[in-house]
Amino acid sequence: MEDELRSCYEPRIVAPKRAARKSAPRTQRVDTILDVALRLFSEKGFDGATITEIEREAGLKPGTGGFYRHFASKEAAFTAVIEREIARSAARHKDRMRWPRPTFASRRDGMALAFHESLEGFARHEALIRILSREGPRLGNLRQAIRRTMLDQWASREAALIGSGEGGTIEHDDPEALALVVISALSGYHLAGRFFGASYKRVSPDRFAAALADLLCGSTSEEGETNARAGSPARRTEKRRRRAAPPRPSSSRS
Repeated sequence: MEDELRSCYEPRIVAPKRAARKSAPRTQRVDTILDVALRLFSEKGFDGATITEIEREAGLKPGTGGFYRHFASKEAAFTAVIEREIARSAARHKDRMRWPRPTFASRRDGMALAFHESLEGFARHEALIRILSREGPRLGNLRQAIRRTMLDQWASREAALIGSGEGGTIEHDDPEALALVVISALSGYHLAGRFFGASYKRVSPDRFAAALADLLCGSTSEEGETNARAGSPARRTEKRRRRAAPPRPSSSRS
């Protein structure tokens, strides 16, 4: 209400609002170009994606200079694409850390959900991952920024989850290395599905996340202590020996 009253007595503030409305289509056009460029760079690589193709699919008339009104070159657009994805990833991570975490019945359930969310993150960054695998050397310093935004943030999150999960902590001599093992398992699941078209035995993300949580919680403190003893190497060896041994003949009494 105060802003509306001020606008009645200060009409000069209308001009900036009109300028903002004029700039909105330009911002939308830039976003459209970046969306198209992201997809084409991930599908065809930097050299395979042409400016003409980007213009056509972004709704610009090829050959009229529409692309160059927003970017000085294809290299500039490529850099802008990567920087925007890095900024988006950092913003998502920041928002995610603000979300209140639900209370779980066990640490295993909390980990399973967190691992599933990480798998969704890999899927969401699929285009950027493709560009990273195809155009690594071209990225230069941006490669380090991607590592800090994606790998380091995700690994630090998993390390915090492992160190202070619901239901107790996981005792490990090197939690950072353990967090990297988790990230490598999650990224390996995602990449295997992309490379081979499907995961092993078509294991779903939910099943994979649950199995990874079981693997961590089933061999460590508190809730997994009993399972750890039951699953010790000596106990497993004894179980295998008993299964492999031929059945004893039953003794009959006369």
